[in-house]
Amino acid sequence: MRTITALFVGLGSIGTRHLKNLTNLCADRGWTLQADALRSDLSRPLRDGVAALLHAQYTDLADAPAHYDMVFITNPTSLHADALTRVRGRGGALFIEKPIFSAEQTGLDLADCLPAGQKAYVAAPMRWCGVMLALKDRLPGLHPYCARVICSSYLPDWRPGVDYRTVYSAHKAMGGGVTIDLIHEWDYLVELFGVPEQLYNFKGTYSDLEIDSDDLSVYIARYPTLLAEVHLDYFGRGYRRSIELFCHDGSYLADFGAGTLTLPDGTVQHYEEDVNRRYEREMEYFCGLRADGQRRELQPARAGTERAETYLGGERTMKRLLITICGRAGSKGFKNKNLKNFCGKPLVYYSLSAAELFIKKHPELEIDVALNTDSEDLARLVAAEYPEVIYLPRGAELGGDRVPKVEVYKDSFARMEALAGKQYDAMIDLDITSPLRTEQDIENAFAKAQEREDLQIIFQRLRGPPQSVVQYVQDRG
Repeated sequence: MRTITALFVGLGSIGTRHLKNLTNLCADRGWTLQADALRSDLSRPLRDGVAALLHAQYTDLADAPAHYDMVFITNPTSLHADALTRVRGRGGALFIEKPIFSAEQTGLDLADCLPAGQKAYVAAPMRWCGVMLALKDRLPGLHPYCARVICSSYLPDWRPGVDYRTVYSAHKAMGGGVTIDLIHEWDYLVELFGVPEQLYNFKGTYSDLEIDSDDLSVYIARYPTLLAEVHLDYFGRGYRRSIELFCHDGSYLADFGAGTLTLPDGTVQHYEEDVNRRYEREMEYFCGLRADGQRRELQPARAGTERAETYLGGERTMKRLLITICGRAGSKGFKNKNLKNFCGKPLVYYSLSAAELFIKKHPELEIDVALNTDSEDLARLVAAEYPEVIYLPRGAELGGDRVPKVEVYKDSFARMEALAGKQYDAMIDLDITSPLRTEQDIENAFAKAQEREDLQIIFQRLRGPPQSVVQYVQDRG
């Protein structure tokens, strides 16, 4: 039976929730959990039932074990930096309650607190609620022009029976203020659309609430293909939390409070669930490992909506790979470049041949190859020599000069998973205009992806002579 060791730094309401969810998850998996707590004062009462879940409690970290499988930083935001410094090097993986800390307020950089290679996850439960998963499932086909986000609630109502003026949210020095406190909206926006190209923010204290932190923050963010508006406040009477996407066929409204997704035709899809379910999914994500310590895929509640990317030990175990070739019909710099010949053979054949050589070296892997293009000429050229390659006709919305290639990657990945009826562990894209790439270059990138689970994107520099692929193309034809 596997034993999981965990240290909790902070056991308030959120720390208690995570401890209970971790306890239940370990019980379901047949693991033994040994959970300790680092506390400032052992005389302070814990919530009902919490003490029974703990193996030991410490006030001095010197008395605790030197290493834990997991360390949970769940104390107030203003104490996170100190806690991270104290537990440095003691945890296999860190679970850090949001936000980590304010760089503006502390003057610290995250690198000051985390050693190189440290596995860490910042709590972001909004990613894991049912309606968000449903929206993410639809997103590849929506191509929105605009996103409108709002999180509005009344701070005095957050914690019944507690004077809101005494909690950290009310005080800038304690890590409060909507700009840093309500980061869930920005977390899921970056999850959905990436980091914006430009960002404008106005914030301040505008209400009659007796607080010194900012109670209103308004953003305008520009992405390559859409604009996003974000409104965050502490003074809204009546809970409002939603994102509305404006698309070519109308608007899609995800209401996180109601747990509903409203479609352009007025249809309302219901994803109501107990609020703790999102925290349970988050804990599953964080603890995504097998009893043997290897990475495992999180089984989704709905196909294609959840995929584990954070693990506690071992290398990535990849079984299914997608290799993509992406090329537009148009090119302003070099007309029809993707149809050109190189050393007497079509340029695209060199990328496909490198992929073919890589596939032959890995019979243990399930590998599919797809061509994403709006060029029928390119599609025919590929089909003539490589009929096994799956053709993904590219829509006009992804064919423009200003469309970032990452959107094409997302489109390819989502469509192939739908077509194949399976999930891929990774995607490798081979640029058509890199004919000197060798199969070893692909091998090196693949090896790095297996070795480093903290890396999401890997760019492989070309090394060594290209003769192997060039000769292979010549011999093949």
